[in-house]
Amino acid sequence: MEGSGLWARVAPSLSQTAWWQGRRRLPSSAAVLLLLVSLASEASIPRYKSGEVATNDVVAPFEFAVVNHEQTERLRREELAKVPAIYRCDPWVAVQAEEKFTAAFNATRVAFLDAMETAAKSRVLDEGTLQHPSFWRFVEWFKKQQPDFPLTTNLVTSWALGRDDVEKQLRSALREATSQYIRSDLLPFAADTPEVQVFVTEHPTTRVTLDDLQATGRTVDASDAPRLAEAQQRIKLPEELTEFAPLLGKFVSENLIFEDWLTTLKRQRRAAELIVFDQYSPGQVVVLAGQVIDAGTAAALEVLAKAEARHKLRVPEEPPAAARPRADSGISALAQQLHALARQYPWALCGFGIMSVSLAWHLANRRARKNQRQQSISGAYTLIADPRNEAGRDLPIAPPNSEWQMELRQAEQRAEDLLAIVRAGLAPHLARELTHKLVQELVSQRATLLRAHQLAEREITALEGRFAKVCQDLQDRIAAYERRTAELEKDLMAKAEQTRELMNATILLTEQKLQAKKVEDPFAYN
Repeated sequence: MEGSGLWARVAPSLSQTAWWQGRRRLPSSAAVLLLLVSLASEASIPRYKSGEVATNDVVAPFEFAVVNHEQTERLRREELAKVPAIYRCDPWVAVQAEEKFTAAFNATRVAFLDAMETAAKSRVLDEGTLQHPSFWRFVEWFKKQQPDFPLTTNLVTSWALGRDDVEKQLRSALREATSQYIRSDLLPFAADTPEVQVFVTEHPTTRVTLDDLQATGRTVDASDAPRLAEAQQRIKLPEELTEFAPLLGKFVSENLIFEDWLTTLKRQRRAAELIVFDQYSPGQVVVLAGQVIDAGTAAALEVLAKAEARHKLRVPEEPPAAARPRADSGISALAQQLHALARQYPWALCGFGIMSVSLAWHLANRRARKNQRQQSISGAYTLIADPRNEAGRDLPIAPPNSEWQMELRQAEQRAEDLLAIVRAGLAPHLARELTHKLVQELVSQRATLLRAHQLAEREITALEGRFAKVCQDLQDRIAAYERRTAELEKDLMAKAEQTRELMNATILLTEQKLQAKKVEDPFAYN
């Protein structure tokens, strides 16, 4: 325009659209970047053997876990050593021990009184007779006949005078000693544990399962179930009866029987629960280039390779699309690529999500700026000052071309459609990943339980074979023992008859001598 008085304040020129062209390239740039990411993610997970050297880095694309066999075995050794050994308690052992002691004690007392009656012609003596030296010579003679029985002065005095002896006190001490849990001195390595689990059965052939053991078993410290030698030393007696401790110790025997089969089965069940996993998080480095592959790393790479193959099998083939307009076909192709990428490589969704949020934020800012620009354009005007016309007038500007606004709305609509497609495909994929993790854990536990079951079956079969062999050997031995017992009974009857005749002759001679010397020394001949 001409004239120095002419000035104008107008909106920016709409013909200069470089700023819009740069922004219009954003969706296409995002698509190119996503395509590059998808192409880079097509690289397969390498597989190595233990001892090989890795040639490139491998990063975990998702969270997964791998069994660490070395640490699992170490943990099982430590924990299985703490599993209590299982013992079967026989309550009849204490009763039998007390009965045997009572029988032995009474037999010794009867033998003493019989010998004293033979010597003194009386089963009860008076105090004066006990003071005679010949009585104590008789006692020394009887001690030689019973070297294993402690004949104390108080005991023989009580027997000779017909008074109560110490039998009740000794039986009480023996009952207390045998009422505790007692193990054998010779135990296998698996039976020697810090704690033991005990269950009581009335019959030794009663079959007990682990479920029964859990309901009726009792876990005690190993010190409360001493071995036989230690239990014999724990017999508590008054000071005046300490000489009877060795005698009572002979009647103390173990009442706990080690159950090897139940202990092994319980430890196998415990071992099935002990598994150590190496946990990998998304983005964590699994192996570095140049690293020597060990067994754990090789197992992790194997899991990743199988997961990759499984994900590839899950991607369905897309049917050919019908002819569409150029803009719609570009968005559809991009949406299909995003959907396939989301199902096969979930770790790429994080980057695309950030890109989508950035794009939405940029579009929102553009819309706000567009509204401001429209307000500024609608209020623009031009003032022309003509010196020939003193009356100035306001001439409104024609509205700008709205073609670029239509393109902007179309781009925004395509971006919103793209985001809707991504959201629709993301939720099912995340649900499948969570389900896959649970199924993987259940499959691992099932495999472990199956291995434990197979091992138990093999051991039961071997145990049945050994049991059948032992039964056969035991029957052969019993038959041999019965034959030998019959032979010994015949020999014993013959020797008993000879001994009886010899004793009768000896008794007759002794009576004749005693009759001659009874007045001067009733115990001259013992």
